Amino acid sequence: GAKSSANYRLTDTGGGFAPGIGTSSNYRNCSGFQCVIAEVPKITFSLSTNVINLWTLTTGLVNTNSHTMTVITNVGGYNVTVVEDGNLRNGAHDINDVSDGAVNAGSEEYGLATSDIDSGLDIALDANCGSGPYSATGVNASPKKIAKATGPTYSSGETNTICYAASIATDTASGSYNQVLTYIATGNF
Repeated sequence: GAKSSANYRLTDTGGGFAPGIGTSSNYRNCSGFQCVIAEVPKITFSLSTNVINLWTLTTGLVNTNSHTMTVITNVGGYNVTVVEDGNLRNGAHDINDVSDGAVNAGSEEYGLATSDIDSGLDIALDANCGSGPYSATGVNASPKKIAKATGPTYSSGETNTICYAASIATDTASGSYNQVLTYIATGNF
């Protein structure tokens, strides 16, 4: 193992194991000469797209769309949070965040859901991007946890689907509505 002081750094190895890396869903084993020292914590985060189009909103429909996010970690797990820059809006007009978990046709509501089944998330589970439940995005710039893993996800990573839904009421102003969501992936190293 590694040893150090203010004046030196020393590594040594005892015994001889066949080199290689063994993994399962619960552990990762690195054996062989100095194998463990080479394991530097890494995290990779990607989105399948960075633009979500909910098209033209009409009072008779709930418009939905989705994308995936993938997180790869080699040591420890991760947390992903999302925060909004304000409500879905068109100038002075905005669409209210969903408050009851359901985005209903004819009501002015907007929210998102995650396919991540881990407990302790701030965003509701909707594995099929169907009727919800949906949660408000990061209200008032307060980040909400949308995905997590307690252990490493290795080279294949963990992919989750993020679902978006919006609807308008008859008195909602027509036009193009926009919002910026920021996703933050943090490794648990």
